[in-house]
Amino acid sequence: MNNLYFFICTVGIFHLGLAQQIRRRQTDIENSGNTSSCKDLGINTKFFVGLQKPLRRHHCGATLLNSHWVLSTAQCRTKGLYAVAGINDVQDYYVMSKIDRIFPHPHWNKTTNADDIALFELVDTIKANNPFVEYVKLPEKQYPTYQMDYEVCKSAYILGIPYRKDGTFRDQIRCQLDLQVMSWQFCSSEYMGAVAVNILCTGSGAEVCRGDLGGPLMCGNIQYGVISSQECDDEMTPIYTRIDPLLPFIRAGMRRREKIARSASQKMYSSGALVVVSLFYYSMMT
Repeated sequence: MNNLYFFICTVGIFHLGLAQQIRRRQTDIENSGNTSSCKDLGINTKFFVGLQKPLRRHHCGATLLNSHWVLSTAQCRTKGLYAVAGINDVQDYYVMSKIDRIFPHPHWNKTTNADDIALFELVDTIKANNPFVEYVKLPEKQYPTYQMDYEVCKSAYILGIPYRKDGTFRDQIRCQLDLQVMSWQFCSSEYMGAVAVNILCTGSGAEVCRGDLGGPLMCGNIQYGVISSQECDDEMTPIYTRIDPLLPFIRAGMRRREKIARSASQKMYSSGALVVVSLFYYSMMT
């Protein structure tokens, strides 16, 4: 009888602890400031890409530039990555491709994180020919710093898959809305001068952590920045790499594959033409 009583108490305590863990997990998701599920808010995330390690382990955020290229931070470089597009939560993906090669910006500085962007080349194409995938829009030109701060991007939002303190990732892509873009001078003062020139900051209310790294800073439907912070520090303002000054690198990198494909096509055409001419000459001789 005593053993049965002990067993019932033990099972009850276990289920009580499990229920408390579930409630704490739900509270952790809900109590996140101005953070909400993008899906719940109706925010477009079709251009968002999750860079994952094998076994579907989330690594970084990114955006889909076209069918061959993904844009993220140079800090996210590692081997064996996959690009997962068309997702509204981490557990449900629509299309996936392995990453072939990674091209960080040639002036990327690991210490200061200056020019902290990279192009990730896809092995298989990811086309925006379905309702779940879109290509991200980038700025058309470079803007002076004062225009970027106050005229072009007055209110921004960021997308990411944040990291919890217990070592797991949240279940959905989250959006942080209504973020004020601050001046480079503000960023510099916050970090005591230790920030690069092509850097943006957002004011109070923004929270980034591991998993958010590489995700986009959006102004309307245009991506103006890449999340470069991952320290999970509530005291420091997050930093973002500006995209508009680095457009020449992005455009040149995207053209690289087009040139290679065009060159290969020309070689195949030349080889085919040579075979046809040879066969024709042989038939004339015989």
